[in-house]
Amino acid sequence: MLFRPLPSVLWNLFLAVIPVVLSMMIFKGIRRDRREGRVRWIVWLPALAVWFLFLPNTCYLVTEWRHFMEPLLKTPGLYYDARSNEDLFSNLILSSIFYAVYSGCGLLCFFLAIYPLDILFKPPWVIRPVFFFLCSLGVYLGLIDRYNSWQILRHMPEIVGSAHTAMGRPFLFTLMCGFAIALWLMYCVFGLTMEGARARYRRLRPA
Repeated sequence: MLFRPLPSVLWNLFLAVIPVVLSMMIFKGIRRDRREGRVRWIVWLPALAVWFLFLPNTCYLVTEWRHFMEPLLKTPGLYYDARSNEDLFSNLILSSIFYAVYSGCGLLCFFLAIYPLDILFKPPWVIRPVFFFLCSLGVYLGLIDRYNSWQILRHMPEIVGSAHTAMGRPFLFTLMCGFAIALWLMYCVFGLTMEGARARYRRLRPA
């Protein structure tokens, strides 16, 4: 079986949902504060920091495909055996569907965690490449160096050192840039879709 253990799946999904919930809370809170004429940055800046630290847990789920690919790469005959083994073939199909849905949930959480704050702050384009690269770097630190979001307070020097080392390796740096660009492009598609949906809703909403 190529499926991930259920406790691991639920834990990863829980971590991916955290930045989505924080994003909605920050969005609603700051909009309410703006209407009242005073934004409580002493509350929202720490919340934004926690949101940013947990954000890589969303797109991290894209890398879970490795658990599907590794057995196939280690035993290439598994694919050929599946063509004549109905049970093995069904397992491969179900596993591929599972990982597509699993990683898709991670990407959806990634988009939903960013979009409300993107609308709220409208950051300039020059910030976006840096932002998506830092998300990619966070995925690397979690995937390879096995750091968790909440370890930043206790292991700040080690995390900074690992990030500096990774960015100093041309191959790793190129991979992280490529992943960041892919995330950015997919988010642009999501953003355009949401903008189209919002425009359609405004047209159809009764006056």
